[in-house]
Amino acid sequence: MYKIGIALMAVFAVMVIPAQISADDGKPTYYGMGTIVLNDAFGNEVFSQTIHNQVVNTGESFIIDQTFQDGTAAIAENTSVGAICVSEAVGFAAAEGDTAASFDGATTIATGNECKEDTAVDDSSQGLAVIGPLTFTTSNLDAVGETITGIGICKATAADDNDFGTCAINGILFATVNTSDVTLNTGETVQITYTFDITSGSS
Repeated sequence: MYKIGIALMAVFAVMVIPAQISADDGKPTYYGMGTIVLNDAFGNEVFSQTIHNQVVNTGESFIIDQTFQDGTAAIAENTSVGAICVSEAVGFAAAEGDTAASFDGATTIATGNECKEDTAVDDSSQGLAVIGPLTFTTSNLDAVGETITGIGICKATAADDNDFGTCAINGILFATVNTSDVTLNTGETVQITYTFDITSGSS
């Protein structure tokens, strides 16, 4: 893992769902992929990383519940998935069984607003939903010099808050991304974008 003090960081957490066939059981296997790009103060790329992300069980259930007539009432538009939350959990690791409560319980952020909301998620491209970019500063942590170790994709708030305290406030963790460790010092920012992709092979 890397520990990075930065002036500007762009994190592109790109959710892609290709239909890969599992060698074990012949069933389709879906996965996410993220790319993290570090830019210096002049906008020059100095570090990049491609990583997988994890749509967790609660995220999978959320997709099914909102799409199919299964007896579960659809939620209001203003509490749909639309927020990115950061974690300072030591040894952060994306796991399918993660929940909003377990994400928040491990994050160690006590006073900062760990989540930021995109009140207008971009779904203008067919099959894509883009949250962000959202800019995180030291105010989203507890203090200067603390380290972001991972991110969670969560439900938004009915109040349309730009910043709010926890993923668990609305109860749904959609996905997690295990990023490289990023230390945020005075004046430094992290920009995070999440893209959910369900496009098919044909237009």
